[in-house]
Amino acid sequence: MKKIFIFCLLCFTLQAQYFKEVIGTAFEPIQAGALDHADIDGDGDEDVFLTGYSNTTGTYEVVANLYINNGCGGFTLASGTTFQGVYKGSALFGDLDLDGDQDLVISGRTFPNNGAYITKLYINNGLNSGVFTEVSTPLEGVEGRLSLVDVDGINGPDIFVGGYNGSSFVAKVYLNNGSGSFTLSSSNPFNGKYISAMDFGDIDGDGDFDFVFTSSSETKFYKNDGLGNFSIFNNPPIKYLGLSTINLEDFDNDGEYDLLISGVDYSAGYVRTLKLYKNDGLGNFNEFYNSFFNGYQQASVEICDIDLDGDKDFVISGSVDLRPYRSTWLYLNDGNGTFGKPRLNLLPLAVTSAANLFFDANGDGSNDLLLAGYSTKMRRNCISTSSQLTQSILVTHIHG
Repeated sequence: MKKIFIFCLLCFTLQAQYFKEVIGTAFEPIQAGALDHADIDGDGDEDVFLTGYSNTTGTYEVVANLYINNGCGGFTLASGTTFQGVYKGSALFGDLDLDGDQDLVISGRTFPNNGAYITKLYINNGLNSGVFTEVSTPLEGVEGRLSLVDVDGINGPDIFVGGYNGSSFVAKVYLNNGSGSFTLSSSNPFNGKYISAMDFGDIDGDGDFDFVFTSSSETKFYKNDGLGNFSIFNNPPIKYLGLSTINLEDFDNDGEYDLLISGVDYSAGYVRTLKLYKNDGLGNFNEFYNSFFNGYQQASVEICDIDLDGDKDFVISGSVDLRPYRSTWLYLNDGNGTFGKPRLNLLPLAVTSAANLFFDANGDGSNDLLLAGYSTKMRRNCISTSSQLTQSILVTHIHG
């Protein structure tokens, strides 16, 4: 009986505390920021790039910081980098010139004096150096969103650029020529649309990446023919939302991309919303009501298997009322795409203009969480592969 009690206590401890704050990290507080991770120097751990505007010195400035991981989850600000800092933009790592290392593309607005609208590509020099060189591209400068996805099945990741360029809204795909140079695609039927949020995924199960975007006036799907040519797929019964996020992910483990959307429903007055739609495999979506979601606006969503049980969970930071502050909540999946009430508020009223990032910072096999905002915090995932193994051993011992 004592053995069983000890097991239950250990299991409760492991499951109740999902994240623990790491004290004394080097990450800069930012607003209207963007961040991403990659092993930029080839040493087997994940480094971090962060950009946005900051007021740590008493004067607003834009930062563009690269943080090098020491292999144990400790980070040091790299010196001598020449990245252009932006706000209200995106930053993504990817091997764009197919040479085996991680390059970086940045879009957004420079600062101060309302700044320029830019999209810049920095090529990693390789040789495990983590040194980057800016190269010339035709990519249009925007305040908005980027995606890296191979839309035509050749030459590696292509680049989607969507946002405001200072005079109009643009949404364009640039095709990779295979060496990190890009050409504007001839198929851009979504150009000129205001895009509040977007994502790519194989919506109709034909093996290529389709495109979905939402704004305050519409939600649209664009079908890919496999060669990077897009056409409107159907008119989905999905609520269009402003100040929104949209994510394609397989939440019910059936092999199909489902859709998670948050934002403001203006047609209902001003209702903050978070909804999940399940895909039937052919690109037809139906709202799944068996979830206990709060409503959010201007949110940031990060998806991963937080508790290592084989399904996709998510963390969302967003405004739940008219105040500028945001709260950050954890939703755990039961494996069938059902989410109960949010488990905990990771940073109540502590971040705004937030960006979230899941990655394995300390190499223990579980995804840690970096929350960037007025206060940028690293939270270590307490459920590691080693703790899962410990539980397995305890179960075997008790029942054996």
